[in-house]
Amino acid sequence: MIDIVAITPLFSISLILALSCYLVLKSGEISFGQQAFFGAGAYAGGILTTMFGWQLVPALILSAAAGAVSAAIIGVSLCRVSGFRFTLMTLVLGEFAKEVFVKIEWRSVADGRAVGPEGPLGFSGIDYFYNHGIQHGMQAAIASGLAILCVVGVWLYGRTDPGRRLIAVAGDPVLAASVAINPIRTRLLAFTSAGAVAGLGGGLFAHQATYIEASNFSLMVGVHAVAYTLLGGLASVLGPVAGTTLDIVFLEGLRVVGAYRMVAFGSLIVLMLILWPRGLIGTRSGGPP
Repeated sequence: MIDIVAITPLFSISLILALSCYLVLKSGEISFGQQAFFGAGAYAGGILTTMFGWQLVPALILSAAAGAVSAAIIGVSLCRVSGFRFTLMTLVLGEFAKEVFVKIEWRSVADGRAVGPEGPLGFSGIDYFYNHGIQHGMQAAIASGLAILCVVGVWLYGRTDPGRRLIAVAGDPVLAASVAINPIRTRLLAFTSAGAVAGLGGGLFAHQATYIEASNFSLMVGVHAVAYTLLGGLASVLGPVAGTTLDIVFLEGLRVVGAYRMVAFGSLIVLMLILWPRGLIGTRSGGPP
């Protein structure tokens, strides 16, 4: 039997990261580096509540800002390339960010104890939920509320002028440019927004896990986030929801098969890709690849 309260935070955080990948995929590109912005938000949020005593809401807002600013800075160069080069550069970005996280070492004394990131030893003591008496049920409610907020936000983004311009750029950047749509600026805005979403998810993750380290933001985190979105499909924002549900909920449900859980799950994924190559919620005609 799946424990809904226990699995909800994991599901919500995974969905938020998948939504970050979804925004990039809607531009016609694949990013395996969104975990870099996820990690930036995690460290920023953890530092603010643990070392400076911030409340959770402003800390999460700054987590999103950390992801957005880092994505905007990197995106100035990254959004000038496309296709394989874009994907390769995001792979490098993810690995570079992980090395940066290993180097972060900043300690201070709060409430009579040393807190803060310790480089390769990680960042422990992010005990905001525990210190404020926030139990598992409320943690699940906070996580699911933020995930719903991100789903709605990404859905609304797709119905604004920037969202419609993004679809045009994904379909044919040359044609889009001919009608006064700047492809680089359009993709940069989407990439920055995706960084903000990832940063928010990272801030939530840090407080949910209470301990983070560089290995939490490895390449496989980015690969899984992309897989959630591709499994669900790009037709609508419900694609990442469906893909994340399949991965997280089904994977937990397969615990009954013990050591063969990953084999069973991998076989299920292969079967799905054969039956639904465009994902559970297939791409509409005329949409981005």
